[in-house]
Amino acid sequence: MICTNCIYDHNVGGISFNDVGVCNYCDLINTLNKKFHTGTPRGEADFNKILMKIRKSGRHKKYDVIIGVSGGTDSSYLLHLASEYKLRVLAVHYDNT
Repeated sequence: MICTNCIYDHNVGGISFNDVGVCNYCDLINTLNKKFHTGTPRGEADFNKILMKIRKSGRHKKYDVIIGVSGGTDSSYLLHLASEYKLRVLAVHYDNT
């Protein structure tokens, strides 16, 4: 079975499907989008409030945030976004090899 909303199929660990064939991962994303108003003016306003709170708490400090960087897509993109939002970032990477 393949999800009717995404590309996940029965081979993905922990997957289940609802009555209309949508997987539990898509259901989770839909629930979170509704909860946090993703992609809406309200969601953007809430996000901007969070950014202002971060900037305010970082005032008089060298950095606003610390971001753990693995070098993968997610953490690299998070660094990019932090730069776009003009946050002062301390990027931390631990090389254990």
